[in-house]
Amino acid sequence: MSRVGIEKESPIGKLVEIRNSLVGSFTQREVEVTAVLSSLISGEPCILVGPPGTAKTMLIETTAKMINAKYFYYLLTRFTEPDELLGVIDVRALREGRYQRITTNRLPEAHIVFLDEIFKASSSIRNILLDIILNRRILNGTEYVKLPLLTLYSASNEISTDAEDQAFYDRFTIRNFHSYVSEDAWTDLLDAGLTLIETKFNSTTISPLMNVDDVRTLQRLTLKRAISLRTNQQIKSKFIEALSLLKSKGIELSDRRKIKTLIVTSAISILYLEKSVSLDSLAEALRFTAVHEEDDMKKVEEVIMEAKLSSV
Repeated sequence: MSRVGIEKESPIGKLVEIRNSLVGSFTQREVEVTAVLSSLISGEPCILVGPPGTAKTMLIETTAKMINAKYFYYLLTRFTEPDELLGVIDVRALREGRYQRITTNRLPEAHIVFLDEIFKASSSIRNILLDIILNRRILNGTEYVKLPLLTLYSASNEISTDAEDQAFYDRFTIRNFHSYVSEDAWTDLLDAGLTLIETKFNSTTISPLMNVDDVRTLQRLTLKRAISLRTNQQIKSKFIEALSLLKSKGIELSDRRKIKTLIVTSAISILYLEKSVSLDSLAEALRFTAVHEEDDMKKVEEVIMEAKLSSV
């Protein structure tokens, strides 16, 4: 696997610095860091699924601070109203016959959005989020407004099994299932956790390592690399082979998810500093995009081995 040389001040150099910092700060969360950063530079939504107290919120908040991005967090319940996310109705404008929202410090102004407990959201919230994910826009009054959104994160303690949630769940291209830190890493966990507490106690702010323009540059690079896969017969043929093997094991990706997988593959390739997309990057992407539930992880690993996608 050939790797590119990097300049520290380049967007890729800054991305590597962020990744190293996150991996060093969050014990046994290297895979989660890869998922979060792949979402960032691909623009594809990511959902983290795991028990409470596994640093999901802190990981995403820390990432946002390292990018100096406008960040919006909200814990969803079945009682959450659209106004809580999008902003309240502007009463003054309403008196003048205009229906529009005051979006200050709400989702429409954010670069990075994290919506916790996503499956508890009402149908009205989900319908709004579907348009946001698909088109990066909201209807404000009579006009659609484009959002500056870089990516959208979500989290849940478990996935929904309701049939009506499946189309919504499919929009989350990147899925990561994780659990608590293993016993052999408890000492590292305690040290890392106390270091984070010390940072808060001393009111130490996290210095941004990247800006929004850097992220947009990386997103353009990701899409450019994904488009180049049209002429990469090795990746395409291996991907089709893997899709066939997955189907034989009861895992079938939607047509949309098949294409999105190649975008995630390209993002991981950049994160791995590859000169071009490798089978290893494809394998890693499938670990995030082919799993519908946690039990699928073993089947995906079997397919990666059978299709000879990973060099590890």
